Amino acid sequence: EQTPDENEKANRFLHFAGAAFCFRRFCVTEEGRMAIVPPLTFPGDIICIIKGTRMSFVLRKPREDLLMYQLAGCCYVHGVMYGELKISKAETFTLS
Repeated sequence: EQTPDENEKANRFLHFAGAAFCFRRFCVTEEGRMAIVPPLTFPGDIICIIKGTRMSFVLRKPREDLLMYQLAGCCYVHGVMYGELKISKAETFTLS
């Protein structure tokens, strides 16, 4: 049996979680990781962790001949958000 205070906390959490995810999409990355991404994320977009940030981001390369990426938005990738992932490749790039 939950107390009224616990019910209130659960209701608040569900309200804000629903609001945060209602304009997001579920996807599975090429490596098989589950992710919640911006609604206009497409196959071929890149999920990256930008040094100094606390979340991952979706980037899109508008043209292959450019060295710039467009920021599509932030995302959540299960199993990556708390330092579980060992970075195998560091790359420097410009956001447009």
